[in-house]
Amino acid sequence: MKILIVDDVSESLELLKEVFETLGHAVLTASNGIEALKILEQEKVDAIISDVLMPKMDGFQLCREVKKIEFFKNVPFIFYTANYTDPEDEKFGLSLGADAYLVKPVDIQILINTVEKLLQKEKYQVSKIESMRIKCMSLSEQTRC
Repeated sequence: MKILIVDDVSESLELLKEVFETLGHAVLTASNGIEALKILEQEKVDAIISDVLMPKMDGFQLCREVKKIEFFKNVPFIFYTANYTDPEDEKFGLSLGADAYLVKPVDIQILINTVEKLLQKEKYQVSKIESMRIKCMSLSEQTRC
């Protein structure tokens, strides 16, 4: 699976990159929302982990923009932030379409479990859609006979 990690703090970015690469994921990184959107123009990703407070384009705006793109609207989006820690911030982030909102510091295993759970859910939904397409194709072929 390919994960895009967006954070303007290079130490945090590198730590998360190393963690998810160790787990076997391909990892792309960006330091702000604008860089992330440029990457998404070129790459398909399976999940996005984003900080909220970043220069140029913050994580809230990034989530809003990503969810407008048909191809990415169902890709799991996880906020991972140290600055916007109020319950209202979490509520707002989730209202934008984020799947999870984690406040730093959080045990890295909780982040890993959250990402893995969302990736499994996404994989299940994709296979369910493919299965439905195959059934529809079979039915349409049978009705032609």
